[in-house]
Amino acid sequence: MISFRMYMTEMSKSRLRNDPIQFNTGTIKGTKEAIKMLQDDASRNFSGANQLQTRSGYLRRSIKSSVRVVGLGLIEGSLGSDAIYAAIQEYGGVITASAKNYLTFIGRGGWVKVKSVTIPPRPFLSTAIDRNKVTMRQRIINGINKEI
Repeated sequence: MISFRMYMTEMSKSRLRNDPIQFNTGTIKGTKEAIKMLQDDASRNFSGANQLQTRSGYLRRSIKSSVRVVGLGLIEGSLGSDAIYAAIQEYGGVITASAKNYLTFIGRGGWVKVKSVTIPPRPFLSTAIDRNKVTMRQRIINGINKEI
């Protein structure tokens, strides 16, 4: 799960003091719109070199987002997956046999037996956030402006 927070400028803090309920409502609406955009973008990161290849589509379908109020004017958004292999795909790493001497799986040439496998990073969540930082901020500001 990747979480993010956006902090307010002095102008935003002034608007929060003037109308805290509407400001919070706008922030929540804008953040929900922004996080939905991220979820859609992350779901498109499943093709091309060094990106995830789709077999069953489970990882793509497992991408979820949430928004929660942390405090007045402070909203936290999260984007993630509950798929057991999501983190190894996002960050990469080494999978080592533990209970048995070997990992066994079907490779390109048939069954393979190895002691460990190195999975390269294939980010699909963090790249969505990186690509959309400016647009996210603008959607949150638009949500606030609609309410105030």
